[in-house]
Amino acid sequence: MKKKKLLRTFASLALVGALFASPIASGTACAYKLEDGSEIYASKTVNNQTVSHLLNEGSAGKTVILHTTDVHGALIKLPYVTALENKLKDQGADVVLIDGGDFSYAKEHKEKPDAPEEYEYINNNNGLSAVTVMNAMGYDYVTIGNHEYENKLASLEEILTNANFTRISANVFKKDTGKAAYTERVLYGIDDDSKVKIGFFGLTAPETESKKAGNHEVKEKQEMFDCGKNQIDKLLHDGADIIIPITHLGLKTKSNRSSLTGNRSIDFYNDVKNDARYNGKNPIDLILDGHAHVVVTSGEEGEPILAGGIRLDALDVVVIDNSTKKIQDSFVIKLADLENGIQPDENILNLVNAIRENKINVGEFTAMQHDAFVNGQPLPTVDKDGNIVSAETDDDKDDETTETDPQDDATLDETTDTGDDVITEEPTENDGTDATIEEPDDSEGSQTDDDKDSDKKNPFDRHSHHGSGRDNSRHNNRWGSHRHHH
Repeated sequence: MKKKKLLRTFASLALVGALFASPIASGTACAYKLEDGSEIYASKTVNNQTVSHLLNEGSAGKTVILHTTDVHGALIKLPYVTALENKLKDQGADVVLIDGGDFSYAKEHKEKPDAPEEYEYINNNNGLSAVTVMNAMGYDYVTIGNHEYENKLASLEEILTNANFTRISANVFKKDTGKAAYTERVLYGIDDDSKVKIGFFGLTAPETESKKAGNHEVKEKQEMFDCGKNQIDKLLHDGADIIIPITHLGLKTKSNRSSLTGNRSIDFYNDVKNDARYNGKNPIDLILDGHAHVVVTSGEEGEPILAGGIRLDALDVVVIDNSTKKIQDSFVIKLADLENGIQPDENILNLVNAIRENKINVGEFTAMQHDAFVNGQPLPTVDKDGNIVSAETDDDKDDETTETDPQDDATLDETTDTGDDVITEEPTENDGTDATIEEPDDSEGSQTDDDKDSDKKNPFDRHSHHGSGRDNSRHNNRWGSHRHHH
């Protein structure tokens, strides 16, 4: 009965038509027209999956990755992403929510001049509004894009102070120390044998150097590729079943601007492919890309690359079968189709509107979110009138019904150490979901006894052995998914 009711609930999504109607021909890379007249860049394949197919097929036993990129202030579209995430969770899916960068700056786009009027309000607080909404949505991992540095490094560090998601990039380093500026890689699912182990790492566009990166140095070309391959090797060593780089590099643009040459996602993919250490087997299962502002469903020769354009032209979707531990499907969903087939999440929509209409103090609200996150409590929400609603916790309910001896309180006050962690700019906290967060390693190049033992095993065999990780819990509730710090 429950399954039938779910199918009836999602029946309206059947009205969503096929995403792609144009036949695909082999040959040189070019733009193919979709039935709505928009363009998609690919060479070999354009996937024809739809929202209705995704939901009606059922998601139990699946891990679904939802990837946004280059949102550039289009926060008003994000409630649809949360709505889809919630429906997938209702069907039993594990959902990983990822962003590919350029989330904190509303950039004017020559071909889409709506940005200044519609989205530039996020620039008023240097992108903090975007962090606030992403916190509420429960983003897991976010790659740093070049436009994150638009307002200089100090401003970026300030808005990320209360971010609840893990910031990943393997090719950004601090000039003064040589240490990684962000978390380099994460291994999702490491603490749960029933979950597929997905290795993620980020790569940031070298154009960041011209975007006021300050003390941050962004490696490019071969140095960047080597940073990425270093993460691949470590993730394979730790037992990753699937490797998915989250790159902010770009495949191509309509103008084919020269700044991408040698730094594209496809250049990285081919460098890995041609590396002799992998014995002709490219360990990259899929690249989730951004930066070029065009929708991509494959590389120039059918390479597995997805990109969702700019300001949510499309949402990238990856469906993984937990039993086979392989990618079952990957495709893009045009947001116009999503909007026609699903209602936006009310809580996220209320929050976006409250920010746009200046009904809340964004800084104070984001701090409240982070405090709740650190303490493992549900995040506050905003109602349609812009009033902040703090979710009632189990502890609150206990306080209402249980009388406490004042003497006990006094004893606790004198003897209890809160043990609150101090959060710094160093990526040492574990923000991830059921994941091991790989932190910068000062001893890179040195070899431990454990490393020597592991040399006896093939470091590129995905199933040779699994690494250990910290226990991380994720709590699902009507406001989204929240994770504990450890």
